[in-house]
Amino acid sequence: MTLLRNPVMRPVSPPRTETLQRGANPASRPRELFVRTAGRQRGDQRASAPRSYVFLHGLGGTQTYWTAANGESHLPPDSTLVDLLGFGRSPRPLIRYTLETHLAALEPVLESQAPSVLVGHSLGASLALAYAAKHPNHVTALVLIGLPSYGGPRGAFRWFRRRLRGWFLTNMVLTALVCVLTRRLLGPILPMLIRDVPPEVARDLVEHNFMSSTTSLWNVLYRRDVTFDLNALPEDLPVLFIHGTDDATAPIGSIRGLVDGRRRSQLVELVGVDHHPWLRHPTECAERISRAWWDVHREDSSFCESGSVDGGVLARRQCTDLSAGPAQPNQIVRNQSRKES
Repeated sequence: MTLLRNPVMRPVSPPRTETLQRGANPASRPRELFVRTAGRQRGDQRASAPRSYVFLHGLGGTQTYWTAANGESHLPPDSTLVDLLGFGRSPRPLIRYTLETHLAALEPVLESQAPSVLVGHSLGASLALAYAAKHPNHVTALVLIGLPSYGGPRGAFRWFRRRLRGWFLTNMVLTALVCVLTRRLLGPILPMLIRDVPPEVARDLVEHNFMSSTTSLWNVLYRRDVTFDLNALPEDLPVLFIHGTDDATAPIGSIRGLVDGRRRSQLVELVGVDHHPWLRHPTECAERISRAWWDVHREDSSFCESGSVDGGVLARRQCTDLSAGPAQPNQIVRNQSRKES
């Protein structure tokens, strides 16, 4: 692994939470995000890859999400991993986090890597989509993993309040309280309590503050309808959705609705997978991420889109004839049969 160094951004030591002085304008303070490069070694077969892949983690995560459990071996060469503002080793000011706040912090990083294939998970997927809508010329393709799409606050509350835990997640005061208590009391033992993610991912669940976690959840995920950002994208910008059919955080039905009727969009459904496709099936995800760009730039007359049967994730094969022009709309790859228990 190497750290990415350039005039725009410099890696910094893990910062303490910043408290703004009275009267200070939070938007006026420059904040450099923690950025590093990672990925498998570049070989001759990757010489024609795009210049840049940028990965944005989800709520409560850090860039470690992409490299945990040998995930780095699946990343494209020289991938750029970013800690979002308020998370990980990036600054964590005690401010109200909005879509605009996050995009302002991301723009210097993403502009320096443009044009790039922008990959995001959950909160990172929502930010990647919003950035592409605002700066379409900076993005070659979008890969949105576990994108939450609720259609606004009412949809979010309706979705989460189906379960008891959802009542906590849809009450801002309770969410902030849980965040503070978890960070102060349970942080050191989270890897022992949360066993369905790699230990390093569980440890990083406390690498934020209650403002960055709570207000990002409300302002970026609950209160914003991602349909507006998707509709603002150029029609020829490829968008790949990767989603687990058992995702209890982000409803897959909403994603199916987003894909329908939009050109150059594809939905890969991973049967039996939850909100973490990258952690469950990194090989399949990495293959799809690479093709999100390859599908657009390949000059051969035909290209076969195939889902590997690794782990029973995909069982269907679909071929697209590129000689006929742009890829056909709404190419949805779905596994029609569930894994045997």
